Amino acid sequence: MKSEDIAKLAGVSRSTVSRVINDYSNVPDETRRKVMKVIEEYDYRPNAFARTLAGKKSETIGVFFIIENSIEGELQLTYNDFYTAYLDAIVDVANQKGYYVLVQTICKEEDYAKVNKAFREKRIDGGILIGTREDTLAKIEIDKIQDKLVIFDYELNTLSYLASTKNITILNSNDEVAISFAVEHLIERGHKHIGFIKGVESTLSARRRYDGFLKSMKLNLLTVNENHVLNGEFDQNVAYKEMKKAIDNKMIADSYICANDYMAIAAIECLRDYGYNVPKDVSFVGFDNTRSGQLMSPKLTTLTPDFFGMAKKAVEIIHLKSNDENANVPDMIEYKVDLLIRDSVENVIEVQ
Repeated sequence: MKSEDIAKLAGVSRSTVSRVINDYSNVPDETRRKVMKVIEEYDYRPNAFARTLAGKKSETIGVFFIIENSIEGELQLTYNDFYTAYLDAIVDVANQKGYYVLVQTICKEEDYAKVNKAFREKRIDGGILIGTREDTLAKIEIDKIQDKLVIFDYELNTLSYLASTKNITILNSNDEVAISFAVEHLIERGHKHIGFIKGVESTLSARRRYDGFLKSMKLNLLTVNENHVLNGEFDQNVAYKEMKKAIDNKMIADSYICANDYMAIAAIECLRDYGYNVPKDVSFVGFDNTRSGQLMSPKLTTLTPDFFGMAKKAVEIIHLKSNDENANVPDMIEYKVDLLIRDSVENVIEVQ
């Protein structure tokens, strides 16, 4: 049923129905009662897009996961604890605030247009971007988006217009400091030949984690062996292949810090497939505290971001700005990362 049908049944104009739906004051009480009686009798629900055209909020938050280079037909969120950790927290907090959540995965070039479309058609009151690359904001044509947007893991000065755009807030985790915790933990356990498995270099998180590794190794007077640095690209298959090359070349470090848990899990699997014992032969520290890392044996020592705190803040920022356009929110907020010590790091016994 459409609004014009309601108008005919109530014996009023379509514009009068619209004024009743949007609770305008300039409608006589008797007319309002007539229209509401028909609406209730036919269980009419106004179109959400029509509500936004009338200046009403959509009461919906968009969550956009950037997952490039994914395999077509693969379940992108179901088997990825990193994304679901954020999504679970966002949905919980959004529900508390009375918002619906629209979720979209961005896997192909043409998917980027969906982000801009959601804003342009007023389907959402604000959006959250997770998994951003250096070129993500250009691809979604951020300069055309004037609504509330919260971006996870991005550099404030990457695009010049970000610094002067009050509608954009960036939430980052302090990855460099986190990696220094991991390096120091391995050193305390006697490790000196520490390797690193890198993520996708076009992401801020991958760059910061590797930079943190280089700085911490230098600070602790340890040399980085380039043969112990593997390009895992945040991908399990790639990490497995890279570790296999290291095994073939007999260039294995005594321990590895990995830019995410999934690469650590894949590298451990590879080492075991070729007869190595983890952590007795090689120790590992992951990043992201995924459920997979919790359930494996040995349980993975990992760095754990404040997923819930960041998700909660993202929803709160959109809610605040939706109700007060002049609300004072920082351009960038940074969150600490904790080291969670489990079983995948072994003490090194020096041979006399």
